[in-house]
Amino acid sequence: MSVAWERLIDHIPQALHPVTLQFQQQRRQVFEETQQDFWYTATSPILSRFLSYSGCTQQQQEEFLSFYYASITPLLGLSPQQFSQRGMKPLSFLSDDHTPVEFIWVIEGDGTSSIRFAMDTLAHDGTPLPAKHCQQMLQSLRKVGCVKSFDSTWTDVCHETLLCSSSTASTSQFFFGGDFAPTGMVGKVYYLPHARAQITGESEDQLVTECMARLGLSVGWNAVLSYMSSLPAETRPSTEMVSVDCLESSRNRLKVYFRARDRTLSGIEQHMTLGGALDGEAVQNTLRVVRNLWGFLFPGVGRDQPLSPRADKAFLPGFLIYYEMKLGNPTPFPKVYIPVRQYCESDSQIIDGVSRYLASLNISVRRDYASEVKRLL
Repeated sequence: MSVAWERLIDHIPQALHPVTLQFQQQRRQVFEETQQDFWYTATSPILSRFLSYSGCTQQQQEEFLSFYYASITPLLGLSPQQFSQRGMKPLSFLSDDHTPVEFIWVIEGDGTSSIRFAMDTLAHDGTPLPAKHCQQMLQSLRKVGCVKSFDSTWTDVCHETLLCSSSTASTSQFFFGGDFAPTGMVGKVYYLPHARAQITGESEDQLVTECMARLGLSVGWNAVLSYMSSLPAETRPSTEMVSVDCLESSRNRLKVYFRARDRTLSGIEQHMTLGGALDGEAVQNTLRVVRNLWGFLFPGVGRDQPLSPRADKAFLPGFLIYYEMKLGNPTPFPKVYIPVRQYCESDSQIIDGVSRYLASLNISVRRDYASEVKRLL
């Protein structure tokens, strides 16, 4: 979930989580109020609350919050007030309301939780950081105590094949992220190859093809590309970005994200299965999850009935379908982001739908989900 941009303008948390409060008091002895302080004060209560659900010890929570303050908040750019004072519009497109950071509460099938974050890296003037800063950020992770495992083999290849260091593009070329868990933090990078494609004249798919060849993932990627190439141009999902973890090759996963134009369940399933080419128990289980969530989130909307976007969200791009690939497995695995803010009428509809879905699985965290999310809104 992202922090609603308009809510940050007057946001002053009244009651912080104990770990957040303790860390706030410590750092205020050293730092004056800055952009960094604004973003930490506005967003850390959500992160801290989520971390309390992750199974992390208090020491780990403090380490993650310290990392978030020292390494992430300085790169979130101008505050909403500063953008307004300068007559500027926010440039980040990480979320639909231009908030440059979002937190993800991952609820597993057994009820356990882990926490993730994603961020758009911005300079102090609010503009996207150049591609060269991506490598600098990654190398700094080697010195972070809460990062227990780090390898840049795949990120180096992605940087060389998908980004353009000489570009002066006004939009971001990469996002940064990570997973917080009791085993430590794992870094992640999202690469957006549009700037390099524009400068070199190559398509995004050609750039990804070169990247896949160097990583040894061509078989899975060719299956995805073959299906996408078979679709008419007006209905074909567009290639958006590539993500990899900062782990050694044998443990790493690469994901390629496509933005779909289709707004029907049947169309989304068609893309997820590459026109029926992907099957098997794991894929069928994933499709069942999507169908169940669809029914809870969009009651009464049939398989072939297009969703209608909210009037104020009609400009948004739609479903994000992605395929996970890794060494030793030539078959890509499909997943999908459901853009609930675009197609649900309210936060209450989203909360109710997810709560009923969790209840249908008899996951114990369902009793906490609705109350926790409402508390954070």
